Amino acid sequence: MSEEKTIRSNSRIVVVYTLLFLLGVACITRIIMLVVKDATFFSGLDTSKCLDETVPDWQDNPLLLDTNCNCRIKENFYDARRGDIYDDLDRPLAADNVIFDIYLDGKTFNTTADKQKSSPYHICQTDKDSLDRLINDVATQFYTVFKDKFSYDLVYYENQVAKSLKSTTKAFPIVRSVKADDKRWVTIEDTAKLKQNKFFAQKIQVSGLNFKPTSIRIHLLGEIGKRTIGVKLNGVTYVGLEGEYNEYLEGQKGVEKVLEYNHVKIPLKNSVPAIDGANVHTTLNRDIQVIVHKELMQTLKTHGGEWGCAVVMETTTGEIKAVSNIAYNKYIEDYNESATNYLMRQIVEPGSTFKLASLLAYLEKKPNDNTTKYPVGQHRFQGQKDVSIDDRQNPKPEEYVLPIEVISRSSNVGIASMVFDAYKKRKDFLSILSQLHITDTFKTQLGRVATPQLYPKNSDFFTFYTNCFGTGIAIAPVITLTYFNAVANGGKMVKPMFVKSITRLQEPVIRYQTEVIDPQISSPANIEKAKKYLLAVVEGEHGSARKYKSPHFRFAGKTGTRDYWNAIAKEYDFSRNNVSFCGFFPYENPKYTCLIYIYNVKGVQSYIATNMFVKIAEKILNLVNYEILPNIKIPEVLPPLSFSVTSAYDAKNIFKALSYDIKQDNIKNPYFFKDEKNIKGYDPALNKDHVPNVINMIASDAIHELTKAGYKVVIQGKGRVKKQELQKDKKTVTITLN
Repeated sequence: MSEEKTIRSNSRIVVVYTLLFLLGVACITRIIMLVVKDATFFSGLDTSKCLDETVPDWQDNPLLLDTNCNCRIKENFYDARRGDIYDDLDRPLAADNVIFDIYLDGKTFNTTADKQKSSPYHICQTDKDSLDRLINDVATQFYTVFKDKFSYDLVYYENQVAKSLKSTTKAFPIVRSVKADDKRWVTIEDTAKLKQNKFFAQKIQVSGLNFKPTSIRIHLLGEIGKRTIGVKLNGVTYVGLEGEYNEYLEGQKGVEKVLEYNHVKIPLKNSVPAIDGANVHTTLNRDIQVIVHKELMQTLKTHGGEWGCAVVMETTTGEIKAVSNIAYNKYIEDYNESATNYLMRQIVEPGSTFKLASLLAYLEKKPNDNTTKYPVGQHRFQGQKDVSIDDRQNPKPEEYVLPIEVISRSSNVGIASMVFDAYKKRKDFLSILSQLHITDTFKTQLGRVATPQLYPKNSDFFTFYTNCFGTGIAIAPVITLTYFNAVANGGKMVKPMFVKSITRLQEPVIRYQTEVIDPQISSPANIEKAKKYLLAVVEGEHGSARKYKSPHFRFAGKTGTRDYWNAIAKEYDFSRNNVSFCGFFPYENPKYTCLIYIYNVKGVQSYIATNMFVKIAEKILNLVNYEILPNIKIPEVLPPLSFSVTSAYDAKNIFKALSYDIKQDNIKNPYFFKDEKNIKGYDPALNKDHVPNVINMIASDAIHELTKAGYKVVIQGKGRVKKQELQKDKKTVTITLN
């Protein structure tokens, strides 16, 4: 009988092995067929039986109407990561970030409670009390995690969770980041908190919490400088640096080609990976940008105005360190960063800041500026017998002064008299302004500057007269900034620069250099005179900005005031003005040039631009004063140091930083001690009670030595150790600090 069982057992083994062998042969045969016969089909090369939707006119393929066709070739496109934008210290200004919408799928809750009626989380649609309790508990968890980030109350979460738990078809959103208006989003850190939450880990399966990712563009400074850095207008077109450098930032989309066979997706070899966008490294400085934005915002809110712009340029390089364009928004009834680039695209009458341009034109013809005096106040121009003109800002009797006082007083009559003395015709005056590049447009890394409005065919007296002090001429504020900067830069006119380089994977793609418009717009002698004239505006006896002379640094510049043009009434509104100031600092070695322009301010308030300039300059110099201070020479005889017990590590570093030549390498003691004459090693020797002597040590060193010796430490007071007391029974040392 046993022999018969053995035979049956062996027969079964043979059958099993035979079946396995046949199965193996079948698998190998199928693999060979796939490799040899069907290789071209599954690699996407043979499209005779497969509808290829990646080729042109694929809709005309007969396979489209073939209901038996179960094979298609498709392309899936996916976006590349957009490149980042950095400031001049490689700190991010704009970057892509992933945020999440959170969905809760009620069907995935742990339903083992159905078998345990005593469980407080018994899910049963008919058990209202248990379901309500579960809804409240789940909502409370969400509220606890997000209460400091979102303004949703507990009731909101209860409503959303209830929808999810009572639904049998789909998951419901709990938090929507993409539609958040307050710019607070669910980040990857938030999702990690939820995944680590013990309640959710116990009550929800892995798929219960769904995190739907979305890539968004985040501006690290919020609204500050947003127009310059760039935004997407109407969700379609980028402006600012985002727009000008979009071809580098956007990268290249990836393409994944797949073959769908019986609803199974097979990746094909000829897929193209996405190439992430390159990074743009700007000349902007985050710290200076914040200063300029805050000062302009505060000035507009205090004094009003339709809009304002402020810009800071590095004098020698032309690098723009900050730009702010702020306007009043009637919809929110407050000021915010404007969508208009006023600096580059808005042409305005510059007002009296234009007198520097007239001065440079005058000096081209009259370099000897100390011989002729010109009228200020009430004056009747020769050949204009029926016209009597005076300075509305300085309604005084006629007097004659030198050109430097004309500029410092900001006299309209005076500057016009100077120009008339040098140029008999307006066209000659405009021609020299063009030669000085003052009325030229040019292209920058942020786009082309708006073309100046000059009305060159006008030849009447008043047009010529008003042009001399910046009326009847409309130019973009950046033009004023550029030629003021040329004066500060010794006559070298450079283009405003916004981008220093473009990199990809930390390797440079393009490096930009400063572009020179003109190496010397005027003779060095004339440039030096112009700088002194601008200094007289601030420090002269009659200077229009003399009230804002700073005790902390010297600066030079020119004030500007222009009557507001009412486009609706088509006339000037003398009760409102456009005010400005453009200058450079520090005067001795100009580091920065700064322009302030505020449009449509009530009353004559030119001082507000000057005041704002001074505040910006002082704060910037506080940031970079180490660069402009003269080198401080270390005296040959070093002053004596005074200290008690100090750790050897700290002392050596201090000595090195102060250039003291202390050689204590042979001292093995862990501390230094200075008596009246010498610096020497110090050993916290044990006293009669075998307690380390920590007198004069700082608290941290004292605690280290005492605990190392096996004592507990009680601290009283602050400072260095002045007294130590031992409690033998408790093996505790009380140290008194003073």
